[in-house]
Amino acid sequence: MSWDNILGQERIKLILSNAIKNNRISSSYLFTGIEGIGKDYIAIEFAKIVNCENKFNKNDIIYSCDKCKSCVTFDNLSNENLILIYSLPTVKSSSKSDDPIQNLDEKQLLELKSQLNLKIENKYHKITLLGANNIKVNSVRDLKKKLSFASANAGRKFIIILNAEEMTSEASNAFLKTLEEPNDNITIILVTSTPEVILQTIKSRCQEIIFAPIENSLIISNLIDKFNKSSEEANLIANFAQGSLSKCLDFIDEDIQNLRTEIVTLLRTTVKRKYKIELMSQIESLTAAKDKNKLEIALKLLIIWLRDVEVYIKTEDQNLIINKDQIEIIAKFSKVFNNSNFNILLLEIEKTITMIFQNVSLNIALTSLFLKIRENLLGNME
Repeated sequence: MSWDNILGQERIKLILSNAIKNNRISSSYLFTGIEGIGKDYIAIEFAKIVNCENKFNKNDIIYSCDKCKSCVTFDNLSNENLILIYSLPTVKSSSKSDDPIQNLDEKQLLELKSQLNLKIENKYHKITLLGANNIKVNSVRDLKKKLSFASANAGRKFIIILNAEEMTSEASNAFLKTLEEPNDNITIILVTSTPEVILQTIKSRCQEIIFAPIENSLIISNLIDKFNKSSEEANLIANFAQGSLSKCLDFIDEDIQNLRTEIVTLLRTTVKRKYKIELMSQIESLTAAKDKNKLEIALKLLIIWLRDVEVYIKTEDQNLIINKDQIEIIAKFSKVFNNSNFNILLLEIEKTITMIFQNVSLNIALTSLFLKIRENLLGNME
């Protein structure tokens, strides 16, 4: 059953189930919460259940049958009662169609088809198109045109606006007029991870539902059961993901443990007496592929590892350590560097993460960082 494929969010499922049972489905919702926690998925599943021909109640939660024609077409995002709105790339000014998708060129249409297929396979997937940064006013105008025919279809129509914060000012103002004229048989769901960007006049007309980050225990179980990760690696990935399943899935194929070993080895080299040649060699190896995302992961793994050191210095409680398989190294490190200012270290690493996505040399950024780390850790010990 599709509800059960969504990790956590039991409170949200109950709220929406009650709305269905009591026939009190709102004309407009605002789904908020961090990226990758199932907001899109629940919006689509909610629409699917409402339109299901054979929905049923199980432990006070309303489920779809997953088998009727309506459910099948919702699963492949082709149901007439489902309209997804998302950012589209800029098209040539000569384009004349009222439908913004029809204005895309062949290459853009193929990319869109690929992204929608990924969304069908994994409802946690974020639709991302090259050059698509805004939801433009023509998408809202086309929506209004489609809504004028809504009464012709059986069931309840759902408009789901993905990454609603990407609406331009013009699109937001045009969309506001749609909200001001609610239809009894239409529900609009705005999905966003940055609700503060949404116009207050839009927010005030929506029922806001706040999603919580997914519990680490659920993510860890998912990684172990579905992706055959060891408990140590699953724990590491889950802590890195910080409650976001899509963020977690982005790094399933990354060799997290080897990447952690590489960055921790670099840290340990930094505090050696003779370190310069080895340090430069290791930095060059880490930056050789010029993969900024990989560097970001490595530095965030270093943050987690150093936080473990700080926790161990303060408590010596192994149960509080995330990198449990590294406990011996962490214990030794904490004894030598128990007077270091870890807050400064973590701040410097976070600054470097920001820097690597700017126009700077990756080698220079990492070299500067690890020299500062050396200075902080060794202090007067040199």
